[in-house]
Amino acid sequence: MANHQSTPDSWDPPYPDHTQVLPPPGPVMPPTRPPLSTAAVIGFVLAFLLAPVGLAISLFALGRTGAGAQRGRGLAVAGTVIGGLFTVFLMIGTVNSIAEDARLAAAPAPDAPAAPPPATPPAPPAAVASPGLGTVVEDGEFTFTVTDARWIGRTVENGVFEQQAQGEFYLLTVDVTNIGDEARDLAHGYQKIYDTQGRQYSATDAWLALPNADRSILAKINPGNTVTGAPLLFDLPSGTDIDRIELHDTWYSDGVSVAIR
Repeated sequence: MANHQSTPDSWDPPYPDHTQVLPPPGPVMPPTRPPLSTAAVIGFVLAFLLAPVGLAISLFALGRTGAGAQRGRGLAVAGTVIGGLFTVFLMIGTVNSIAEDARLAAAPAPDAPAAPPPATPPAPPAAVASPGLGTVVEDGEFTFTVTDARWIGRTVENGVFEQQAQGEFYLLTVDVTNIGDEARDLAHGYQKIYDTQGRQYSATDAWLALPNADRSILAKINPGNTVTGAPLLFDLPSGTDIDRIELHDTWYSDGVSVAIR
């Protein structure tokens, strides 16, 4: 009897068909990082600048970073510690300040120092009278002695020149000695007269018409020599109440006063 083996129409082999083409694998995505907590950064900065506010924000950031939803937990912890310490120091300083203010307010006021006795006003300095006619006075390298002072009218003349006064001529006669170590001129224009109201008058150029004009500005006086009777002429308002003459050896010297009254 013949043995016949039947073959099914489809048959799956026991091993996979390695000739099949599989699809390529998809791209591998990198793991995502949680965002940095803004509150942690702000809390850390404010912990140094404004401790109580920085402490509060850092505590809030601790809750936001605890579950890993946000980064910055280290900043939140640091802000909490630093802000807490600074806040404690601030509270201690405030309490001490309030206690000190209370202590000062409760302390009795110090006794006011006794008023010093009223000072005796110093006596006014005695008036020093200016030297007068005939007194030797000194300014710079010259000594002066006013020997005469008088009104001489409205006209002066010496046969060559004649001058008319605007007011009235006032003539002073002066002896001048050079006590320096070089020759010096007696400058007529350096000399000044003051009236009793403090007004100043300069010498006039009309001295050129005086008989002894050569003894004034034209006189160069050598060391140790004396010119006697040097005229100083002033054109003053009639009736001027003359107080003093101020004599100078140079235009920039301090001058020395001689009373005329």
